[in-house]
Amino acid sequence: MAYRDAAKIQATPAWASKKKIGEFYKAADFLGMVTGEYYHVDHIVPLLGPVAKSGPFKGERIVCGLHCEANLAVIPGSENAAKGNRYWPDMPDEIYATPGAEDIAEILASRA
Repeated sequence: MAYRDAAKIQATPAWASKKKIGEFYKAADFLGMVTGEYYHVDHIVPLLGPVAKSGPFKGERIVCGLHCEANLAVIPGSENAAKGNRYWPDMPDEIYATPGAEDIAEILASRA
């Protein structure tokens, strides 16, 4: 948790509105109370994206998003957990992304 908190602090630009960011977290809490479902504040472009597994950027993080109001969305916790840090708008070919459980299952099934 401390590593993620440090990443969030490091990814917060000086021009980010702490008030607007706080509103996203309040909205997530409110939706959780109203629906009984967990809601998360999602970073649309992950703060700590996946590490490239091949290609010219092998071993490096593919993307690192900002912790600012323009990069936040309130979504169901289950959706955020499934998304992880592997998906974002305009992501490069999945060959560069770290495979998730679904990807590994698909690879194994194709080899059977």
